[in-house]
Amino acid sequence: MLELQDLDDLLAARRQAARAVEARIAGSPELDAARARAAELGAEERTLEERVAAADRHAAALRARVKVIDRQLYGGSVRNPQDLLTLQGRKGAVDRVAFSAGGKHILAQVAGDKVLAWSAVTGRPLPAPPEGLPVAGKA
Repeated sequence: MLELQDLDDLLAARRQAARAVEARIAGSPELDAARARAAELGAEERTLEERVAAADRHAAALRARVKVIDRQLYGGSVRNPQDLLTLQGRKGAVDRVAFSAGGKHILAQVAGDKVLAWSAVTGRPLPAPPEGLPVAGKA
């Protein structure tokens, strides 16, 4: 978002510079040079406007991704905050986290090949990953 503000500020400065050049060229002996500079500033303005539009599109895409992630995180089946704490209860590094294909289980790879599993429905830990689910080092 700071880049967008910086681009807007730069665009405003370039527009001001273009207006100053236009004021100077009225009756100035350096008319041709000033017109060329005005054309350069106009081209730079268009480039900056394109960058602002690209930054706006990128920001919109990021907002859409955040919306989807928020929906997945807060709109899931974990309704009880205590169950959510159970999912977050791991103390230590987690290498990978994934949902099973059907979305019924949450798997976390820790300490190399060790895999912890939770029910995505209840949020409660499972004693072991369900059979048939791909786990690190297994197919």
